[in-house]
Amino acid sequence: MYDNLYFSKNKEFLMLISSAILKDNKIYIGKRHNNIFSNYSEINLKNGIQGFIDENSKFYNREEAKVYAIKIKQIKEDKMISTILTSEDLW
Repeated sequence: MYDNLYFSKNKEFLMLISSAILKDNKIYIGKRHNNIFSNYSEINLKNGIQGFIDENSKFYNREEAKVYAIKIKQIKEDKMISTILTSEDLW
C-alpha cells in the first residue's frame, strides 16, 4: 500500500501536518477535526471521511494515517490516546 510513497531528497517521509475531512472530492482542513466542523458549519461534513493530510496535501483516512505515522516514526503506537489516530496524538 505504501510502496510508492514520496520521499524527500534527504530520505525523510513527508509529515502529517493537518487534520482533514474529505467530502465530495474536496478536502477541508483545520488543526483539529472539531475545528473543521465549526469552521465549515454551513456544509454538512458529518458523512465526510475524517483523516489527515501530509505536506503534499495527500489525504489519508484515520486508519491509513495511523499506519503511515507509525511507519515514519511521527508517533509511537504505545503512546496513542486511543486505537484510532487523533490530532492530539500528532500535535
